[in-house]
Amino acid sequence: MDQTLRCVLGFFLLNLIPNGLAQGNRPRVTTTSNWPETFWGETLTLRCEIEGGGDSEWRFVWRRHRTSSSDKETTDNKYIISGATNSDNGEYQCSGIRGHTNPTFTPWSEPFKLTVTPRRPKAELRADRTSIPAGGAVTLTCDVNPPSPGWTYILYRGDHSGTQDDGKNFNGRISVSQGGVYWCRGERGEPVYYTEYSYSVTINIIYRAVATLQPHWTEIYNGEKITFRCEIEGGDDSEWEYEWKTSSSFKPPKEKEYSIGPAYTSHSGNYICKGRKKSDQSPTGWSDPITLTVLSSSPQPVLTVSPLWLSPGDSVTLNCEVKHPSAGWRFYWYKAIPKLSDNSYSYQLLSGSRDGTEKYSFIVHGQTHTAGYVCRAGRGEMNTPYSEPKFVWSGDLPSSASLTVSPERVQHFISDSVSLECKGNSTQWRVKFQWDSFLADCSKWDTMTGSTCTIKSLISRNNVYWCESGSGEFSNAVNITKQNSEIILVSPVHPVTEGSSVSLSCRLRSSNIVSNVFFYRNNKLIQNDTRKELNISAVSKSDEGFYKCQTSGRESSQSWMSVTDDSRPVVKVSTSWPSPGAEVTLKCRFSKNDGLWTFKWYKAVPTSSNNSYSHEKLSHSCSGQGQCSYIGHGQTRTTAYVCKANRGNDARTSRPTFVWSREIHPNSIKVSPPDRGQHVSSENVSLSCEGNSSKWRVMRLTEKGHRSTCSEWGTMKNLTCHITKPTKKPAVYWCETASGQFSNAVNITFQMSSSEGSSFPLPLVLGLFFPLLTLILLLLLCCHRKSTNTFVTRIFRPSKSQKTNQSPAADDVVDQNKTQDADESNDVMYSLILFKNTRGKGEYSCFRPGPPSLQLHQRCNARRRVSV
Repeated sequence: MDQTLRCVLGFFLLNLIPNGLAQGNRPRVTTTSNWPETFWGETLTLRCEIEGGGDSEWRFVWRRHRTSSSDKETTDNKYIISGATNSDNGEYQCSGIRGHTNPTFTPWSEPFKLTVTPRRPKAELRADRTSIPAGGAVTLTCDVNPPSPGWTYILYRGDHSGTQDDGKNFNGRISVSQGGVYWCRGERGEPVYYTEYSYSVTINIIYRAVATLQPHWTEIYNGEKITFRCEIEGGDDSEWEYEWKTSSSFKPPKEKEYSIGPAYTSHSGNYICKGRKKSDQSPTGWSDPITLTVLSSSPQPVLTVSPLWLSPGDSVTLNCEVKHPSAGWRFYWYKAIPKLSDNSYSYQLLSGSRDGTEKYSFIVHGQTHTAGYVCRAGRGEMNTPYSEPKFVWSGDLPSSASLTVSPERVQHFISDSVSLECKGNSTQWRVKFQWDSFLADCSKWDTMTGSTCTIKSLISRNNVYWCESGSGEFSNAVNITKQNSEIILVSPVHPVTEGSSVSLSCRLRSSNIVSNVFFYRNNKLIQNDTRKELNISAVSKSDEGFYKCQTSGRESSQSWMSVTDDSRPVVKVSTSWPSPGAEVTLKCRFSKNDGLWTFKWYKAVPTSSNNSYSHEKLSHSCSGQGQCSYIGHGQTRTTAYVCKANRGNDARTSRPTFVWSREIHPNSIKVSPPDRGQHVSSENVSLSCEGNSSKWRVMRLTEKGHRSTCSEWGTMKNLTCHITKPTKKPAVYWCETASGQFSNAVNITFQMSSSEGSSFPLPLVLGLFFPLLTLILLLLLCCHRKSTNTFVTRIFRPSKSQKTNQSPAADDVVDQNKTQDADESNDVMYSLILFKNTRGKGEYSCFRPGPPSLQLHQRCNARRRVSV
């Protein structure tokens, strides 16, 4: 009781103490929260802080009104108001008490006014949009109304508040991608104080139907297969039903996928789809339409080739164009093989194209001769038709097929008769020409007689021509121009080899050239004088170009003169006719000394194609510049050799060079009748092949190195070749089998027959023309010899060899190491005068008759002693 009285007295006296009585220990009321407003039911903690109170033990007394003495005494400085209500409103003050026996008191603090908002705050949830596409997102914002600080937020999703907690303690903004009903509320303080739940916000997911195609081709062709598919973006396949609409005459099923195959033109149209949820039958919107076009016929590919004209060893680029080239096509590439039976082509798949290529371009390496190509495209189970054949042309004349022009020039007057003749290893030919983009046949536009095409007069032409053989080969190609003009340029129709001579001239239709002639190359004047010809003694690559001429106020059209680099390896052989088992040395020489080349040796093996060979690699190669040698040991049979020079992608191949054998092995060639090396041209000579094969071809190699089959100069019947066009020069003949073997070889020389040159009439005629000269010669000879002489005159056509095929090794008739300059048509007849003296010895001398006097011909046969 005494203690209580003392406290009451102390508080009474504290109220009587004037302010400032304990200035150093003034109290101050604060709150532990950082927000000024307190809501109904919220817990608030007040704290009494004594300035300069130090660490001394204090007790605290609190009051809510100035007029009240004390409401509460605490041993710590906190005053907790739990579950605030309106009754807790007021101005709160505190004072500190220190000591017990003689307690000291601080003054009352300044009042801290507390106002309790008489309701719980409510959270407010907002969305920047309430509908989003599947896979999209929406931003939700949660705050408290009325606004106040210190809140964090919790987001709920579900049919009832609190059933699903999607986020805690977010700062008021959150992004969501799921549809549904959302609430939020705020929280703050310790213990936690919650706001009321916000009103709900419903986020709707807009499911979008998307129609797709597999494969992704909106344009297909009759017979192809296609599948439509309805995809619901963001949806689970198991919760949806599907519906289709189409403008075509077909009604698709109510399924996710709709397959068409085979497709018809009636399937063409627009296709749309939508989905419907199984749970609530809520639908998506209709998809964007897919327009499907079904074409009645497959596309026609178009092939282009580059370059059109080949240089030896060029790479050829083929491009196959088809509509929508990226729409799943694979491309197939073929070589066109002439097929004369129905005036068409067969197609041979190119190496590397068996499975097709994804790219619509293809490169053919090392093409050397005229060739035709086609392409086609395929996808799924459908292939397009073949493209029209396209050609790359070569002016080089291959040995197996060649095209010659008469007159031999590019430009012709419209009234000229122009003949194109096909030659080679075939008896059947056709002449093709390119007229703009149209492929034409001579037999339909002009006149085809045997192997010769005659171009009609009075029709202008500017076309590329070439031959195609019944055995599937192409010839060289030529440009032919027929024009209705008064002037033309006379220029080579075939490529000119580097180092050779060439002559170009100008020609007028109806008059002779009387004025200067101007010659131009690539529109640049290169000659202007009285010379009517442009002569180039040694052609080089720089001379290649477009040429034209001008004279008498007229100008010709331009023509291209092509210059070829005849840079192929050349094989030289130590002897063409070795003794059995002898050693043979072959040297491969190459004129291109512009880098390191690798040389490889091959045997040339006959193939079933006319006059062609496959190559069987020999175990020898060497590198270097210029040349490479190969030694063949134990040569016993006829063999052909080929040398190849390689540098990177550049490959050059020599012509076959033969080492012949006279020895008869399982395969042989026989000459009849009779079996000898010399014949007169009037004899019926045949060559028979014998051995272990049923398929043969008879070959001939002339002095000039021209290799050809019997079909060019004879008639092949079964295993026998009957020579109908004997060569005037010595030649070597042999047989080849389709299985790749050679026979022995024979030399044959044809001499002029008696019907072509009598031994009596011509000397008699010559004697009548030249009696005086003959008498003078006889007198001179008689004076010199001092004896009685007689003479006989004969007409003699000299040959390089009088030897038969029984002993050719001593003096080879055909030397493969030399190029013959003389043309076979330039043979001349010589008057041979035989003088016999009485001592039993005589000499031949040769004279070439003709005005103004007899001249000694230096190429006559060597003198030969005879006895009469």
